[in-house]
Amino acid sequence: MEIYRTKYIVRRFDAGRGILYSTWSFNTELMTKEEFKTEMLMLPDQIGQYGAKFLLSNLQNLRFIIEPDLQTWLVQTIIPKFTEIGLRKQAIVVPEDFFTQIALEQTIDELEDVSHENQSRFFPSETEAEKWLI
Repeated sequence: MEIYRTKYIVRRFDAGRGILYSTWSFNTELMTKEEFKTEMLMLPDQIGQYGAKFLLSNLQNLRFIIEPDLQTWLVQTIIPKFTEIGLRKQAIVVPEDFFTQIALEQTIDELEDVSHENQSRFFPSETEAEKWLI
């Protein structure tokens, strides 16, 4: 069921499998840093509200570049909330755009340096991501 929609992102929740899907749109190339932060700050609340145990973030259409300062902000601000609310795994479907993918991989590298209980992993498709999650 769809739980949230803006011009940048659609979020839906599969209650049967406990997966919250977060899918970014092509419109993100016009997104500002503050809009990105706003979208990300809502995510832990939505995960907690629906009791999701798994997060599938589809970034294939993401055109917003997550710069180093935002990477650090994500690791310090958002990721700890995932652990607090009981998120077990996060599957990330990566975009084909090389530069966007590099920025995302740098973010995940930072994540791995931080102590957290939930696991994160990259995938080329939603199908592979779902298999790993469940």
